[in-house]
Amino acid sequence: MYQPRSIQSSMGLRDRILSIDYILVVSILVLGIISMFAMYSTDGGEFKYHTNSHILRFFVFFGLFFFISLVQIRFWHDQSYLIYILFFLLLLGVKYFGLTSSGSKRWLDLYFMNLQPSELMKVGLILFLAKYYHRVSVENMNRLKYLIIPLVALIAPLLLVATQPDLGTSILIAAGGIVVAWLAGVRIKFFFYSLIIFLATLPVAISF
Repeated sequence: MYQPRSIQSSMGLRDRILSIDYILVVSILVLGIISMFAMYSTDGGEFKYHTNSHILRFFVFFGLFFFISLVQIRFWHDQSYLIYILFFLLLLGVKYFGLTSSGSKRWLDLYFMNLQPSELMKVGLILFLAKYYHRVSVENMNRLKYLIIPLVALIAPLLLVATQPDLGTSILIAAGGIVVAWLAGVRIKFFFYSLIIFLATLPVAISF
């Protein structure tokens, strides 16, 4: 369990660098290099727009990934609700100001890049639920009033993403939230009830 003054939350920069999972880092680099060759091949063996764009984005976001991994866990714990709200507002922004491509409205034009907030929500929901369940005692975990907030936090972004439409991403967001709830100790009967409701409303959802 996270403690605000735990050893993990107060590690120095040098210790955090040494504690990085370098197998994961190398694996991501290898996958990135393979993807670059794949893009190079699809561009006919030349460094055209798609290949150059892919390489640039990979290294920018790889650097961002490395930087974020050095941020203390205390920050993510303290700001998790704010992060979720920010990502949810970005999803609302997509609904009203998003870019439409191939019949889907999934991106926000930030001028220097197109951002897909639904991808950020995968992380935002997990952070939100992790902090929420951290503050709920084991005795109250399955009481109805303590299930309402996480249920709303899960359904609200799902509806926004599903209406973009982006069924695949909405399923992944739901899966992340369900796994956190399961690990927190929510009883299986609630998942069973939710599955029944989902199957019952699925034909109506598809019709819209």
